Amino acid sequence: MPGVIFMTAFVLALNVLLRNKYVTYVIAVGAGAGLFYLYSIGHTHWLYNPLLHRLWTYFNLTSGPILASRLYCLVLAAAFLALAHVLFERKS
Repeated sequence: MPGVIFMTAFVLALNVLLRNKYVTYVIAVGAGAGLFYLYSIGHTHWLYNPLLHRLWTYFNLTSGPILASRLYCLVLAAAFLALAHVLFERKS
């Protein structure tokens, strides 16, 4: 669930920052395809893996670090949503 919230908030913030839905679509689909390709060939570096895909062991899932990772993703998602809310112009 944190992954879905993170990616949704990221794309929403990207849509607000770029102000062009087609460019946002291209970047979002390209980023998703790129991450899928990197994950499928075995790359799991933390720099381009904010959701820590396949980096957790069973011990991590039953201990405290998982909470920190989930909170990290949720805080980033909240920051993206706040940025989109602040920068989105409302019509009066």
